[in-house]
Amino acid sequence: MPRARLLGVAALYAATVLAVLALLASVLLAPMLTIHPASILVPSAYLALVTLEFDEDEDRKLYFLPLGVCLLAAGAFVGASELEPLVRSVDARSAVGLGTVQAAATVVVLGALVAVTVPVVVNWYAWRELDDTAVADDADGTRIPDEFTAHAPDRLSTVVLDDPDPAVYVVDDGRRALLGFTAGATKILDDREREAVVARELTRVVDREAAASFWASALAFAAARLVDPISTPEYEARAGGKVRLPYWFVAPLKIVGAVLALVLCFAIPIALLATILHVNAFLLVFAYAVATVAAGFGLTKAARWLAHDLATDAVITADEHGAVLADDPDALTAALRKLHDADATGEDAATIASDRGDEDAATVGSDRHEDTLDAFDGLVHFPTDRVPIEERLDALDDVAERLDERRGRSASAAAPSRTQ
Repeated sequence: MPRARLLGVAALYAATVLAVLALLASVLLAPMLTIHPASILVPSAYLALVTLEFDEDEDRKLYFLPLGVCLLAAGAFVGASELEPLVRSVDARSAVGLGTVQAAATVVVLGALVAVTVPVVVNWYAWRELDDTAVADDADGTRIPDEFTAHAPDRLSTVVLDDPDPAVYVVDDGRRALLGFTAGATKILDDREREAVVARELTRVVDREAAASFWASALAFAAARLVDPISTPEYEARAGGKVRLPYWFVAPLKIVGAVLALVLCFAIPIALLATILHVNAFLLVFAYAVATVAAGFGLTKAARWLAHDLATDAVITADEHGAVLADDPDALTAALRKLHDADATGEDAATIASDRGDEDAATVGSDRHEDTLDAFDGLVHFPTDRVPIEERLDALDDVAERLDERRGRSASAAAPSRTQ
């Protein structure tokens, strides 16, 4: 995997960690420095009590995370007082106070915590969403063929997704990989074409080409969920018989509302921070609110752009490697053409099957399951929407010609030996 891809993903996560750390450190430190560590311990106890009110483990995890952050920050702040005698023993003892020691210790602890937590939470959230969409393992001919099992890592598994729209997905975080066929894809692809598609996606997992794209996509997916309440898609002023406010009015209104809500949320801790920095409290709170909204949108856009660029860069290479592994470029060409046509026309497997007279396949259903593929659409890409299909098919034609030439040379070399 090119080093530039890894550096790009690492830089994106570093920016995310720094943004989260700056927000947490200032919001948590200001009350502790100006009032008392109890100002953090009391909300922590409240979070613990709220957590007990939930029955599902998923909800408990969401509340234990900020609870743990508060407790660790307060613990580091209190425990750092033991280091003051050591710090005062150095030459700079007159310039270093207890508050400085406590703040530094808390920032170090928060930095280590955030650096570990961000990728762990992003990865956990992505797989939780993906696992909810899988409906069957190794079904309808999507098993990895025997001739490919020697190349397939143990971390790769295959699933069928309950959706009639033909599509094939692969996700790989470097430790776990999943190859997903929609029910529609299993209906329109024959056995030979499915094997060729499996070969293509298998090479992406073996080459770890999909891992960098996964991490960028997962961060974009998680950040998008945070900014979703204030993101507004464009729509017509009138739809479904109902009068709706225009986009140009709704979008700014929601952003202004989010900024005002954040101003109220940050009011107390940032006002306390303003007393330490000796700046205008209102301007500081407003700056925090605007910066939080801007950072959310900025990280989402940057992660999406990076994931798109990473996926685009390796599409043709994956096609070529898959065709060579399957030793059947024509089958992969046919599969890509079918998937592309279905994606371009918006038809599902039932419509395609009905058009060609396949009544059994047509029973798969025609209603799109929007929720089923939501996570996959956010985390990975259709294997046909990054590079123009004609460029991909031309590259596969070149692979077919090279394989034919190799077979011809092998046959000509074997002919003299048979005559002798």
